[in-house]
Amino acid sequence: MKQTTERKGKKRLALLLLLIAFIIILGATVAFFSDFITAQITATAGTLRLEGGEITGNQHFQRPGVEGGPFINHSYAIVDGLIANLNPGDIIELNTGVQNVGNKSAWVRNIVNLTIGTNHANVVPEAEGRFELFQFPATTSTADALTAIRTRVLTNRIAVSGTTGGFPGTGQIGTPIIMNGTGTAAEEEEGGLAPNQSMRLFLYFVPTVGTDVDSNRFQGSEIALTIRTEAMQFRNNPTPTWLPVSTQTVRTVPVAPVTP
Repeated sequence: MKQTTERKGKKRLALLLLLIAFIIILGATVAFFSDFITAQITATAGTLRLEGGEITGNQHFQRPGVEGGPFINHSYAIVDGLIANLNPGDIIELNTGVQNVGNKSAWVRNIVNLTIGTNHANVVPEAEGRFELFQFPATTSTADALTAIRTRVLTNRIAVSGTTGGFPGTGQIGTPIIMNGTGTAAEEEEGGLAPNQSMRLFLYFVPTVGTDVDSNRFQGSEIALTIRTEAMQFRNNPTPTWLPVSTQTVRTVPVAPVTP
């Protein structure tokens, strides 16, 4: 009788252990089929931002002030963007640049504007043809650029005062370019240029020639040349509309001409 009871107890224990093992296996199986895994990624929208340096350069002038005649070239640095004394026949050499410091590629263009104030007689002088703007690459020497301007080689002339698309008012310098982005995940386009571009301009105050308009009328006038750089994202504007302009930097050269 005692042996029978022991056998029954052992059977119950074995059955209990088997049930426990089944539950453990079943639990593991349920856990396996209900497991999950996640992955996450975040994105930051790119930026477009321009930075531009000040306009620097030199003023070049000749004596005597005869178109195409012999001259002695002198120059002094533009201080704080100001040219204190300008005469007919002078040429202002301007150097400026812009950098795309954002990581988006961009269309970039430059707009120039020349403002002429009243002269010594308290009137705004006629500006027709009095100012010419030239653009030369960095590889052109200053001497060659000055000679080309004064001897009327007009290949590099990009604007003339008083004419459509030139001065006074607003005129675009050349055609828009594509500048690549800078830094992490920077966008680069086919045909895109480096994100740091410079520009070399020469502003010529045309002297009086023969019966031409008297340039001395500008005596005492305040003149300001403004170069505005505009940028627009490239990838969502394959054909730029420029409205609204995404980013712009403005650099101004105030000029106060005084003729002898």
